[in-house]
Amino acid sequence: AYKLGCKLRLRLLTAALLLVEAQNSTHQDTSSSQSPSSHQVPISRQVIEARIGYTELVCDTLHLLKYHSSPEEISTAHYAYDFTNDREGGPVKDNVSLELLRACLALLTALLPMSNYGYSYAADMAASLKR
Repeated sequence: AYKLGCKLRLRLLTAALLLVEAQNSTHQDTSSSQSPSSHQVPISRQVIEARIGYTELVCDTLHLLKYHSSPEEISTAHYAYDFTNDREGGPVKDNVSLELLRACLALLTALLPMSNYGYSYAADMAASLKR
C-alpha cells in the first residue's frame, strides 16, 4: 500500500506538472506575440484557483515526505526517502519517494508567480505555502 500510494501521488503530480507547463508555455506564447504597448490578457480566476490547488497538493505531499538515514527510522505514516546507494554499492533502485520529492520541487517551481499573475495569486500561493 505504501508504494502504491506513493506511485499514485507521483503520477498525479506529474500530470499536474504537465498541465501547468502547458498553461505556462501557452501564456508565454500569447504574451510574447503581443506588442509591448498592448495590454496583457489577465489570467482567469479558474486557472489561478487550479494553481493554488496544485500548490496545496505539493505542500500536502511534502508534509508526507521524510528523510531517513536508516531503515529503523521509517514510519508508515510517511514516505521515506534517502540519497544513499543500496547495500551493493549501486544506484538506489525503485526509490519512488525520491522521485516524488523531485516531482514536488519541479511542480512548485513551475507554479511560481509570473509578473502578470497579479498580487492576488502571489499572496494566495504564499498563504498555501505557510500552511
